[in-house]
Amino acid sequence: MNASLAISHIRRGNDRSRIEYYRSFIPVAGIIGGAQIDVSRANMVKDLKDGKRVITVIQSDNKWIEGSDVHLTASGYVRTDHNDTKEDNLGELPEIEGQLFNRP
Repeated sequence: MNASLAISHIRRGNDRSRIEYYRSFIPVAGIIGGAQIDVSRANMVKDLKDGKRVITVIQSDNKWIEGSDVHLTASGYVRTDHNDTKEDNLGELPEIEGQLFNRP
């Protein structure tokens, strides 16, 4: 894994077309650690524009495994597929429940 962030959960905004927060691990030496942060949409978009690699991760058999690469569309949406649909889409990641934490 060669990514700066690994997204495990999302929180959509009120209109549901944009993801407002991304619960993410910060991989260290290619390994997902235990700590997570909630990254704002503005910071996620900045990271993607800066060329940082961002991925999704999914839990399987109590392990986190690498999912898909995340990119920014020409229309400014955060997606894992190559559609230019006017909404964010990171697949089937679960919603963040409860309070946000450690927001950069």
